Amino acid sequence: MVEEATACDECNVYVRLPGESKRHTLFIVLGNEPFETVADHSDHPVLEYILSAWSDELEGTPCPQIEA
Repeated sequence: MVEEATACDECNVYVRLPGESKRHTLFIVLGNEPFETVADHSDHPVLEYILSAWSDELEGTPCPQIEA
């Protein structure tokens, strides 16, 4: 899944949280700052908690660069 999601500049990743049948969306934009990689997501308190903690952890880290 990671390989497919990172093969382009932006994508939607769909997830189901444990115990739920509803599918949630994460809109991923590569090239944003690391803490902004997930540019948008479905409104759900569990997703908000997870992504907020992840974003806080990455804030201030440099954006990865590929050198040719």
